[in-house]
Amino acid sequence: MIKRSFSIILLYVCLSQNIFAQSVSAQQQKTYNNYLTFVNKSIEYVIPMMDCLYEYYGDIRQYQKNPQRFKLKYYESYKCSPQLEVYYYQTALQGNVAELNALTEKLWQSLQALDKLSKDLDIYIRLEDYQKDQLKKSDEIIQAFVTQFQDFRQACLNLHQGVWKDKIPASTSASAYLKAQRIMLDVIQTENEYLYSLAYHFQDDIYSGFDEERLIRNINLQDDFLLNLNKPAVPYPSESMFNSFLGGLMDQQESKRNYLNGNNYPAQQNSAHHNQFYDLLINQHNGILISFYNNFVDYSKQNGQYLLYQTLYCPVFKLNTPTPLPAYSTQAYSSLNYTPIGIVPQKQVISSLTFNSLNFYMDFISESVRQNNLSILTLRSYHLSSGRFKNLSSYEGKGKLSYQYPDYKIPVADFQRALHHSKFLPTAYQESINAQLRNLMNILVEIEAQMVALVKYTEAETYKKDNLAQSEQILKRMEVLFKDFDDQKERMYEDLRKIFESYPRPAPLSSWHVSGDGLLKITDLNKDVLFTLKRYYRGESNNLPSPEQIEAINNQMRELISKEYENMKGIERIGRNNGNCPYNPYEDLPNSSKQFAEKAAKLKPNDQSSSYRPKYDDYIYMYNGSIIYEYNKFGSLSKPFILKHILQPFIFQYKAPEIAPAPPNTPNEPTNQQIIKSMEGFAHNNLVFLLDVSSSMSSSEKLPLLKKSIHFLLDILRPEDELSLVVYSGDAQVIFQGVSAQDKAKILAQIEQLKSGGNTNGEEGLKLAYKTAQRNFKAEGNNRIILATDGEFYVPENLYDMISKNREKEIYLSIFSFGAVVKKSDNLIKLSEAGQGNYEHITPENAEYKLLKEAQSRKKE
Repeated sequence: MIKRSFSIILLYVCLSQNIFAQSVSAQQQKTYNNYLTFVNKSIEYVIPMMDCLYEYYGDIRQYQKNPQRFKLKYYESYKCSPQLEVYYYQTALQGNVAELNALTEKLWQSLQALDKLSKDLDIYIRLEDYQKDQLKKSDEIIQAFVTQFQDFRQACLNLHQGVWKDKIPASTSASAYLKAQRIMLDVIQTENEYLYSLAYHFQDDIYSGFDEERLIRNINLQDDFLLNLNKPAVPYPSESMFNSFLGGLMDQQESKRNYLNGNNYPAQQNSAHHNQFYDLLINQHNGILISFYNNFVDYSKQNGQYLLYQTLYCPVFKLNTPTPLPAYSTQAYSSLNYTPIGIVPQKQVISSLTFNSLNFYMDFISESVRQNNLSILTLRSYHLSSGRFKNLSSYEGKGKLSYQYPDYKIPVADFQRALHHSKFLPTAYQESINAQLRNLMNILVEIEAQMVALVKYTEAETYKKDNLAQSEQILKRMEVLFKDFDDQKERMYEDLRKIFESYPRPAPLSSWHVSGDGLLKITDLNKDVLFTLKRYYRGESNNLPSPEQIEAINNQMRELISKEYENMKGIERIGRNNGNCPYNPYEDLPNSSKQFAEKAAKLKPNDQSSSYRPKYDDYIYMYNGSIIYEYNKFGSLSKPFILKHILQPFIFQYKAPEIAPAPPNTPNEPTNQQIIKSMEGFAHNNLVFLLDVSSSMSSSEKLPLLKKSIHFLLDILRPEDELSLVVYSGDAQVIFQGVSAQDKAKILAQIEQLKSGGNTNGEEGLKLAYKTAQRNFKAEGNNRIILATDGEFYVPENLYDMISKNREKEIYLSIFSFGAVVKKSDNLIKLSEAGQGNYEHITPENAEYKLLKEAQSRKKE
């Protein structure tokens, strides 16, 4: 292990020195690159071997759990370690460089040692000797693989280093080719430094820790590199390879940020998240960075530039040991004092670095709002379902109270990027802005900790002992945290905007600025109305949006539309179907503002929200999804800089739990025992189940109840009855369509695999469900969509139109509402009326009857 680390350090030192490159002839290039090609082919040989070992190790754990019923699969050495290829080895030896030939021999011996271990494992499994020695030899072979992979990687590094010795191009080289090569080598060096700290964790059910600081350091180094990059003018086609290399680096940066953000509570329960990331990094490093670098070398040869290849990264693995899970403290977050910023007018126009720095803060705020909104939706559902567990003398037959962690991801990478790039802000502002940034991050950390506490609280069924006392304490605290975040992010946004507006504009009367100012004005007017609504729904004010506020939006809307030609003059009109056409957001934002204002104008006093979902959500969906989206889209297309606007959050309010028993059967509603369990005389069915599988549907009285009811229905339906299944949470997708009820096994298998998770996107689900119903339409049949959900979602007017038009074509929509508490959803009732269907609240007592009733909605003609 010490030897391996020393060799890697030597490699880094070699790359970091400005050694003047010795000239390499065409023949020397061929000789040296043959050695490096042998290294790459050797690594390509062993990577599938490691993949096979990883699968085998998973089989071992299955076998250990149930040795009587599980047999180890063949290792299949002909797939995992096929016949060794001697061609590249022999070609390398023809270089006749004594030192390099010796290193080539050592690499070949190491490769043979791995090959032999593969054969030994294959034979051991085929003979089923593991049943006799309780996997003793298997453990020995696996441990030998761990050591041999390390030795193999060291042999690859030694040969690579031997070839590259004294051949690193100087950073001051006059050649554009050598400058580009040196840039790529520096990138590869930085990536290798991070990659060589990682390994596969074969025991992926065990959490083995995560070095967050090392990854952040790597991201920042590459960010700084990209910022300071001075691209040399390399001729085509080498130029395209160089640009592709840089594009690959930027993609890799995003992958690292996604991993950093995704290292949340669920990811810390095992090492699967780490292994997926390691796999992705290896594929990007070898398949993009090294590939494009080596292509650059090949293309450069056409112009007489004889450069050397880089070698692939060789992975290793380890049998990891458990690491203590990160602590989640629910102690109240620490708040840094706010220092007001004294804005000073700037003399120079804003630089791209300062502008990007401001937008990185905006990105952090908006991503934080997205994550908070996701958690608010799940907390509301939990808040309601917990009501039926309050003050119970017995929990018999009540199921289990649960809170499913909503995959909440603190945007750590966005936080670090904003912090790292704050050096481009004026010095006088940095301390105050970054203190505000840290305050927001501290709130997010506590929000996550409180949700983790709620998960553990429900898993331990502590609510049976404390009568929901801790649950109520957590929910009350969450209300405070979400409000604190909302208030503080707004103050920070205002400061960032003031900083941006303190810079003079290069061409204030340009079409981009004139049109951008008009869009900013109407966006701000919409925000004023939204905040009036927020204060109203929070109970902080009795005031609804005034006629003057609504009129101001409408006047600005008319101003933008009527002056479009004048405002946008000189800006290229690419076309409505082109996503990069700035006319699209310029035209769409006023239209969305008009709809927003019309909805706000219709609001009446005392028009209160339901206990489940505030009507304020409708305005948030419209504001974030249309107004802010369109404004930021225009800003991203603008030639001069236009600062981003930020997203706005939902409201979360704690209310004492209310117990609402399920309604009894109405006098005219049969019990399950009175159901006519026959489809005789009824029309053939084209039933499309549209299921909400968002996180809030996980509790026992929701998705599991619906699954049980579908089981019941399938026993009654006929072969000519067909079913389709569409699900939606963050996205909508068709699971199956037009499947005969006779194919019960297939349907049930798909139904049982459904799991809840994610956010709600009912609008997209409905659109996809209607497309599915149309494709499987039955003339004179019962064509019906059954939407099953536990909540509401924003419904634009065009969706009602689509539902009404399909009703005229005899495709109907019924809605099943789930949950322990009976809710009356005006939106969903209106939807079912538009679809000429039924709106039903589903309970364990009526579920089977209500579903069969939908299948029996139409008699044969």
